[in-house]
Amino acid sequence: MRKLFIPALAALIVAYAMLVQAQRGGGPMTMPPAPGSLPAHKFEKVAEGVYYSTATGSTTIGSNSVVIVNDQDVMVVDPGITPAAATTFIADVKTLT
Repeated sequence: MRKLFIPALAALIVAYAMLVQAQRGGGPMTMPPAPGSLPAHKFEKVAEGVYYSTATGSTTIGSNSVVIVNDQDVMVVDPGITPAAATTFIADVKTLT
């Protein structure tokens, strides 16, 4: 009896884990998108021509930024903590203009 306890317990744990995975809709695991393949920022319109930007998590940005757009100019406040972050931010801002 004791020899069967450990294998039976292990089988029960595996069956429970499979049941939980099936209920969560768990299919085969998928890889996350490649870095840089998604926009790095999400823009929320605060007022006419004023946007608040938050990072989407696709890259490490390290800041929340403000963009002010008018007919002739675009003003950016805090584009990022590194030149690479600023370059990515400017590329995403171009979707607004």
